[in-house]
Amino acid sequence: MTDVISNQSNVDTQQQQQEQVDNKQTKLDNNEPQPESIKKLMEYMERDVIVGVVGNRVIKGKLTCLDKQENILLSNAHEELFTDEKYQQYLEKKKAVDETLPESERTEPIKPKNNGRKELGFIIVPMKYIVSCRVSKKPAEKQAVVINSNNSNNNNNNNNNSNNNNNDNKNKQTITTTSTVTDTATTTTTQ
Repeated sequence: MTDVISNQSNVDTQQQQQEQVDNKQTKLDNNEPQPESIKKLMEYMERDVIVGVVGNRVIKGKLTCLDKQENILLSNAHEELFTDEKYQQYLEKKKAVDETLPESERTEPIKPKNNGRKELGFIIVPMKYIVSCRVSKKPAEKQAVVINSNNSNNNNNNNNNSNNNNNDNKNKQTITTTSTVTDTATTTTTQ
């Protein structure tokens, strides 16, 4: 009896998700893509995004391109497969089954493979399946913080070096080398 009820609820959920997709497609067919939404997404190019898709699926990747129909192309994408909630449900079901078995037949719970993710590479996500889109921090922002901390260390070295007159030539060489390394690092992060 419970199998019939759970199968019916799965069918209902699938029908609701299909209706959501159909409603989105109808809206897209009737209207031109909204230019303001395209402009907003264009601001996030080359950033890591988290795209929520119909069916409670989550795809993470770098926003590479977006077309006229607002389909999104992600590079280095992966799908999050095993959420904590699903894993906990699995463990509860397994525990209930194991309690009915003799101890010799019980098994260890299956752990998620690949840290719960499926590598996809490049992927196009059609607009009709997108539920949400969030932006992660830009990697260059993290690098800029590191470079700024190196520059502040160089300024401290300059102040200390001006006080030491004995090893003036050695300190100048060290400062030159450090600034060259910093300039190189700045150049690579700018590109």
